[in-house]
Amino acid sequence: MNRRCHVRASATPRRRRRGVRLSLFLAVCVGLTAGVLRWSSGETDFQLKHVNVHGIEYLTLAEIEGALGPIRGDSAVWLRLPALRGALKSKSRIATVQTYRKLPDAVEIEVHERVPMAVLEHANRRWDIDHTGQILGRSRVQAGYPRIHPVSPAQRGRIRWAVSVLKSAEEVGFAVSDVAFDAISDGVVVQTQYPCDIWLAESQATSLFDFVPAVLADVERRRETPNALDCRFSGQIIVVF
Repeated sequence: MNRRCHVRASATPRRRRRGVRLSLFLAVCVGLTAGVLRWSSGETDFQLKHVNVHGIEYLTLAEIEGALGPIRGDSAVWLRLPALRGALKSKSRIATVQTYRKLPDAVEIEVHERVPMAVLEHANRRWDIDHTGQILGRSRVQAGYPRIHPVSPAQRGRIRWAVSVLKSAEEVGFAVSDVAFDAISDGVVVQTQYPCDIWLAESQATSLFDFVPAVLADVERRRETPNALDCRFSGQIIVVF
């Protein structure tokens, strides 16, 4: 008898603790359920009011919001962030985008834009292009960017080759101002910080730029001023006076 009473006395507090834990668990579940129902009902406290965009330089806030659509007033809790990222990635100027929910009523958008490398010109129109040759849209850059002309956006092969010319020139310290396709001579005129033009044959290997600085240095030592460096024939650099 004594042993049985001892067992019952020790078991009673355990049952009480279990009961307290169960009550707390049920209270938490009820609170979470009520919160979820409140959020999903679209009450004012959780309606999206603020769309905060960071990192844009060439795009405008109006363009970002236009791509997102009318999301203000939607539930901030149930806002589909992957859908927002997909809508923004459709813009050619956007390289990557990240979105963050900021309860109770905001979403944060971090945009990384593609950086213009040059300006494409054709028929009095101008487009920005990046280092991959991708067209970013109508030009929004200030003066000072290399010009590739006259080349239409449809001439993808020419655009990629012209971008490779810019990259090769940059590697040897040339600041290119123009890559001009000349239909008459079937050549390309490259203008840099040097007074003479550099002539290339379209689609030839641009590694020839590696030898141009040595040729210019030799001409400068002789105190001569060439009109052009013709690189169109058989991998040779012909100094034209």
